[in-house]
Amino acid sequence: MVDFKKWNFNILVFILCYLLKLCHGLGPPKLEEQPPEEVWFQANTISSPHNKFSLKCSASGDPEIFEWRKNDEPFDPDGKRVVWLKPSQSGTILFLDPQPQDQGYYQCFISNIFGTAVSTRVNVRQGVLDHFPPRKLRVINVDEGDSLTLNCDAPYGMPKPSIFWLYRSKNEMLVFESIKREHIALDPDGKLHFATVSAFDGRENLIYECAATSPAMQGEYRAGDHVQLVVEPVTSK
Repeated sequence: MVDFKKWNFNILVFILCYLLKLCHGLGPPKLEEQPPEEVWFQANTISSPHNKFSLKCSASGDPEIFEWRKNDEPFDPDGKRVVWLKPSQSGTILFLDPQPQDQGYYQCFISNIFGTAVSTRVNVRQGVLDHFPPRKLRVINVDEGDSLTLNCDAPYGMPKPSIFWLYRSKNEMLVFESIKREHIALDPDGKLHFATVSAFDGRENLIYECAATSPAMQGEYRAGDHVQLVVEPVTSK
């Protein structure tokens, strides 16, 4: 004799498991990528016409609607100066021709029928980094074994620029590499300190170049002062 109660219970369990399988993973989108709290950019100019920046925003969980707000008002990319990087697939937007009016607070919203994921509120700001004033090559005479400090007067920048130093060829003016040696250190103010100067530091074809960079430069930098060391060898008595 068939036990209908047990049979009905098994069908009910099967249906519940099937529905749970269908609903597994469903819910509001989950953010996977969002912009940092602060983004700097350089506005396009005649002398620098290729600046651009992006605001990233993507999510998992079957996202359906991508939206941005700027200063708490709806913001719609115009498709020319500001575009969707992957329309209908991602909320990331790309600013192809940044201008001062692009400054403001932006926020990304990604939605589906179950809810909405909201990104951090990002402050987009225009940055500035002036060029170094033109200066002649500085030649410094120093005794081998002495300590030495090279100063670098950074140009105006907003935000405050970061200073670093490079090796450069005197004749061909090619950049060799950034300076990484145990007896040479860079302090937070951009000064280059030699614990003890060696003859190797004063190679004839070697120039020390001070440079400045900024988050607004997006990997580029301003070349600055050039310094050459003339190292006098220690004479034995």
